Amino acid sequence: MNWRLIFALSLFGVVMAVAGLFGLTRGTEPLLWLVIFIIYAICIAQYAGGKYFLHGFLVSLLNGVWIAIIHFAFFPMFLRNNPDVTGFSEFSHAHRPQVLESDCWSNRRRTLWYRRGSVCLCGGQTTTKESGCCLILCELTNRA
Repeated sequence: MNWRLIFALSLFGVVMAVAGLFGLTRGTEPLLWLVIFIIYAICIAQYAGGKYFLHGFLVSLLNGVWIAIIHFAFFPMFLRNNPDVTGFSEFSHAHRPQVLESDCWSNRRRTLWYRRGSVCLCGGQTTTKESGCCLILCELTNRA
């Protein structure tokens, strides 16, 4: 396990979380994550030396931790800058942010962890071959 690689790649999650706090990712977040997934797959395939799925899964898990911590710590700012987030603008001050973050940790986060791990597994298996565009196809087939 290359823990330095896992930590370094998870810093993309910190950047996306901070950008999301200020509402900079509105409308472009899926495209940005697609680019980040491809970067994950390439870096993990080159530097992990095996266990591609596990590396991708752990990077995504750590991403989720960073994003949840940052969004929870600055929750009022997140709501103020992202009023179009589905359902969040309808909540009153009586609702606790912990409930919203725990809901976000449910199926959506786990599904993303598995998808990112699959992308890294596919990337690790295809970089030894000559087909580099298989990374993009692999990510597009993993999207729901």
